[in-house]
Amino acid sequence: DKGEWEINFTTSADLATSAKTIDYLLVDANYGLLPKVFGHELPLQLKLEGPVSAAKENGEPFQAGLGAFETGVKAVVYSNDHQGIELSVYPQLEFGTGSTFVDKGLADPGQTFIFPVLVSKQFHYVTLVFNGGVETPINDPDRVTIGTFGAAIGMAIRRHFAMMGEVRFESPFHTRDERILLWNAGVLRSLGHYAVLYGNV
Repeated sequence: DKGEWEINFTTSADLATSAKTIDYLLVDANYGLLPKVFGHELPLQLKLEGPVSAAKENGEPFQAGLGAFETGVKAVVYSNDHQGIELSVYPQLEFGTGSTFVDKGLADPGQTFIFPVLVSKQFHYVTLVFNGGVETPINDPDRVTIGTFGAAIGMAIRRHFAMMGEVRFESPFHTRDERILLWNAGVLRSLGHYAVLYGNV
């Protein structure tokens, strides 16, 4: 909604055997706007996200510092409350803050342009979300463009408790590099009017 803030504070870890990364604290700040475009209100969400991270390769010590920042704007281009359908686009730009953090493995060289399209369908007890998009590197010839597709489901179990699940596929374009299939499950617990606790694996 117009003038509404949503700020997420997250800690997370990726504990793969070959390399490990930890976000000690990731701050994801969002702000709602409601400008009029051609006489119609267009809900917008401005986003700025950045972590304090650490990373290590096998046999190397952890390197800590600022990770990649992400900024973007989410626009709801179609919404039908009667049918419970919403269509959004969410262009974002990810960028590091200096070569030092690239050398530490905390951010990729150059920048990354991310363009997802999200479709959600609200049922009485369940919400379905589908999204697809591209991630294109800028000023970094060593990385390739990646296509993504995901499907997720969320269900309210009790008034203040919900469960979610997601499957997501990532594949590079024009190469036979590694393709990734991810499963994600989480729970959400309301802590009152202004705070929510969320965990996922």
